[in-house]
Amino acid sequence: MNIFISGSTSILAATLIEYFFRQGHVVYVEDSLPDNPLDSLQTVKNVTAGQPMDLVFLLHAEDIFSSKLGRFSLPEKARNIIVHTEAVCRYFASCSVKPQAIFCASSVHIYRQRLEEKSYDNGPIGTGFPAEFFAQLETAIAPIRQSDIRVLDLRFGRLVSTQSEPAFPSLPFRTRAIATPFNEKKIGISWVSCEDALRAILFLLENEHIDGAINITSGDILSRAEFNDIVISRYRLRRTSPISTKILRLLGGKEAAGLLLSGSRAVPFKLLEAGFFFEDISLQEYILGKES
Repeated sequence: MNIFISGSTSILAATLIEYFFRQGHVVYVEDSLPDNPLDSLQTVKNVTAGQPMDLVFLLHAEDIFSSKLGRFSLPEKARNIIVHTEAVCRYFASCSVKPQAIFCASSVHIYRQRLEEKSYDNGPIGTGFPAEFFAQLETAIAPIRQSDIRVLDLRFGRLVSTQSEPAFPSLPFRTRAIATPFNEKKIGISWVSCEDALRAILFLLENEHIDGAINITSGDILSRAEFNDIVISRYRLRRTSPISTKILRLLGGKEAAGLLLSGSRAVPFKLLEAGFFFEDISLQEYILGKES
């Protein structure tokens, strides 16, 4: 098969590229977003060399979680990802030989968050950033939805790998420090291992009746504080002092504040109902087990 992967900086992309190469498939990789989103169409043509693709993976959404929390840089990156996604979809929708399926990486941060309320596939969409960003990203795939191509919105929990640290927003004045909001113990975090994410994608390839929005999370919901404790210990990171919402908005604007304060308590109902089982269901055991 010919497989196109856009967004190779994603930790999931590395897992997919390695797997498909080992299976003997031809993988066409787009490394990063073009400097000018208007060049996206030409970039895709150059990478694919006009060859028809069987599968397409759009993985730039994860870039949001590793963005600099600048007042202008974060909104600009969000716009660029959406424009790029739309251009890529227009390209493949116009091809005479169309892909079998397009997998768009979205996020469970798209859902409305209400304390202990859990989010199921196709649950109510939230307001503000980043929920509105992920909603716009899924809307950007409209050219594909109007064709006969199978489309899957993969709403991932925070992707975790033992090979590299998770994506974290970077502060303008600190490096390798996780920004800590005051209420991190009340913010829920859904996560999924890269290995389980790969297994879920392969399961979806085999089960073509499943489409639309699909939650891909371990089902193990932690508080932001618990999640950070484990990740900080594993990757030798550190926390900032607690930062208030007002300071977050002052430093990086409403988008930065929204990104740091957003959470998720998502349940992978569609996958579980279809018979898929997650193997990594405890973040602590996943990381410690791989270390030993």
